[in-house]
Amino acid sequence: MMRGEKQHRQQNPHDKAKLEHSQHQRPFNLNLWEVLGGILLIVGYMFATSPAHKVAAVWIFFAALVLIGLGIAIRLTHEFSATPIGAEPPNNIGDRPYMFFQGANFDLASMKNPASPHVITFHFQNGGKSPAFGVGGQSYVSIVDTKLTEAPVGALLPNEPSRQFVSPGSVINQSIVCKNIFGDNAEENVTKIENGEKFLYIYGHMDYEDRTSGTKRNLKFCGLYNPAIKQFETMPFGNEVE
Repeated sequence: MMRGEKQHRQQNPHDKAKLEHSQHQRPFNLNLWEVLGGILLIVGYMFATSPAHKVAAVWIFFAALVLIGLGIAIRLTHEFSATPIGAEPPNNIGDRPYMFFQGANFDLASMKNPASPHVITFHFQNGGKSPAFGVGGQSYVSIVDTKLTEAPVGALLPNEPSRQFVSPGSVINQSIVCKNIFGDNAEENVTKIENGEKFLYIYGHMDYEDRTSGTKRNLKFCGLYNPAIKQFETMPFGNEVE
């Protein structure tokens, strides 16, 4: 998995281009506690069919409900504390800063041209009401042979990422030079991505200081290029905003 070089530029919010996003529902996956609770429900039902084990069945049913309740509580906590990629800031964030990933500009066809700059530009906005301090992170581009089922982990950069101040409503751009990722066989790689034989992902993370609460916040993003609509689409993993 290879990474590109990157550079930052802050942009006036009135000049930013409108970015299109395809929103996907997150898949419904049972967590460990819900699975264990379900197993105990089955075991309890089996015990309940025997008059000699009805007391044990009651306790098993009780334990199953406790586990399922715990699993649901964990699920709700996660759902209400994380926001998918590209989502607008919620109304109840208060006066805090709120950095989120808007999307990326990219022309796949141009990557076939050896003279092309081979650049993907990422857009991040502070949708909160307070400045974000010390904003910095790492972004990656990767071409793989099979679709991913979980968020990839990029290699750490050798140096600390540059940090910057982002005022409320402002957008920062991050450009990834990905010529080395498409490689010497750029035309072949582009054709395979267009035909669904290879898959192009963007992903990364960013952190910043929230001085309204004295905390450090993080965001993660992950998108897959869809050649049918010529845009990156949200993945059901690796997309969170704290």
